[in-house]
Amino acid sequence: PWNQFFYVPTVSNFKRHRAISSLRSTIKFHIQEKKREKKDNDNSVKGTKSRNCMLYNLMQAQDRDLEGMSEDDFVGSMLTLLNAGYETTSTTLSYALYLISTRPDIEQYLVEEARRVMSSKSLLDEKDDNSTVGFDVSDLNLCNAVIYETLRLYPVAYQTARTIPKGSSIELKGIEISGPTIIRIPIYAIQRDEDNFPQPEEFLPERWARKSSNNSEWVPRFSTDESVEEKAWASLIGVPPANRNAFYAFSSGARSCVGKKFAEQEAVIILANLISQLKFEVEKDYVCIPYRSGVVQSPKNGLPMNISVR
Repeated sequence: PWNQFFYVPTVSNFKRHRAISSLRSTIKFHIQEKKREKKDNDNSVKGTKSRNCMLYNLMQAQDRDLEGMSEDDFVGSMLTLLNAGYETTSTTLSYALYLISTRPDIEQYLVEEARRVMSSKSLLDEKDDNSTVGFDVSDLNLCNAVIYETLRLYPVAYQTARTIPKGSSIELKGIEISGPTIIRIPIYAIQRDEDNFPQPEEFLPERWARKSSNNSEWVPRFSTDESVEEKAWASLIGVPPANRNAFYAFSSGARSCVGKKFAEQEAVIILANLISQLKFEVEKDYVCIPYRSGVVQSPKNGLPMNISVR
């Protein structure tokens, strides 16, 4: 396997292992701290405040549903969540802001939705450590559609793989593939296939969401929706609802991305906050070129944009 190269005794690999070891030690330290806090203060004010901490909630889930999970497994899950919530999300948001700048109409709708939803309640109470996001993220349907359409066009993980073990086989379109075999799944190509997504090169968040019947808000689109409103929207936009079965930005099945929900909500919340307060304009004549770096991709040479307050 390709990851065996990480164990070759090189300077860069020594640095990599030291960094990973340091990060794992830091996570273990916080786990032990949270365990002590949980044990001593579950019924106190301090303990109550901890319950909106992601680490605390994961530990609660571990106690309830994953009694056999070792500490090393738990640390590994935390590492995955940290990675999923950092580089991949920041890259997705960069692409999203770039794409939004090419659609002023969508940008205006986004600003309206973000301000309407977030103005209903304050985001955070700065005086309360136990405060949470003060609005329902599921109300940001257009923001969610923009994130999904961004991930369709520019999936950060552009491919994945599945292994067929020895003695097993699968059949794909009449072709039998026997193990042991590694199958590469080209996420980028699948999501830009016209058979899966009509007008595949176009940035169309409208394939994921549509205006409601009273035009006051956006609602998700689904292929099972046979309402008059959906048919009218499909006719107006010129594309059917997104083929969600052909969307693999988070992979699929039992080995899909463990941080999917976390990454989705994080991206939507950050996008809504940014777009409601700031305007992003891509530099003139900029051409976006995805650049592969290991198992992920990002804009080559960065993504130059001009930012101003709305």
